[in-house]
Amino acid sequence: MKKIILSLALVGTLACSKEENAQPAGPKVTPSAATAAFTAQWNVAAEQENITFTNASKNAVRYEWDFGDGQASIATSPTIKYPSKGTYTVRLLAYDAEGKASTLEQTIKVGKRYVKEIKLAGLSFVNNWGLPWDDDGTGPDVSLRYSLPQGWVGTVPLSNLQPAQLPFTSSFTTLTLGNREIVPGRFDLLMVDMDGPGSFSAYDVMYQWKTTDVPAPVRDELGRGTYTFQGPVGSPGPWNVVVSYETLL
Repeated sequence: MKKIILSLALVGTLACSKEENAQPAGPKVTPSAATAAFTAQWNVAAEQENITFTNASKNAVRYEWDFGDGQASIATSPTIKYPSKGTYTVRLLAYDAEGKASTLEQTIKVGKRYVKEIKLAGLSFVNNWGLPWDDDGTGPDVSLRYSLPQGWVGTVPLSNLQPAQLPFTSSFTTLTLGNREIVPGRFDLLMVDMDGPGSFSAYDVMYQWKTTDVPAPVRDELGRGTYTFQGPVGSPGPWNVVVSYETLL
């Protein structure tokens, strides 16, 4: 009889112990119904270059962007520029209808853009009056110049240029970086004939592509690309200048 009573008491003690040690169940956490997703136009970009972030999120009703440099946006697919070189983490929060967020991050690298080479593929050897640019018949002395943040820089002096010399390519990788930096969408290209009468004057300008005429570049994912300057319509000859550039981080 004692053994039976003892056994029952032990079972009761174990049952009470399990109940006392049991932890209460916490609230069930439901994940966001939204899925954050986006692609960056460029993963490597230059200072002041437009970057569009295309939103591909699912089941989201609002968005919050943090571009890693103090810039932010609530637009669906914003476009921004980074003013300074560096590595930035872009973060997108996509919220569902209940206010729960899904997050995605991506790294963007920003550097400076530098002229690498200029290729003169075509130009007119006569001006708008049908007269040769040069005075002595030896061919124009052509100088290509481009504008930098600090002003104009003279480049590619070609003496007594003849059609057979085209295309002509000049490399700039030996120049200091400060003498070949360009800002996207904010530089001019000037073609000058130094054989014209007198010193540098408007008459000597063969053609100038101003900032508003600069074409959109063709570029790759590593920030290397080209600007192709052609035309203008109505001017004699096949004007064609290709500026190649690189982005250094």
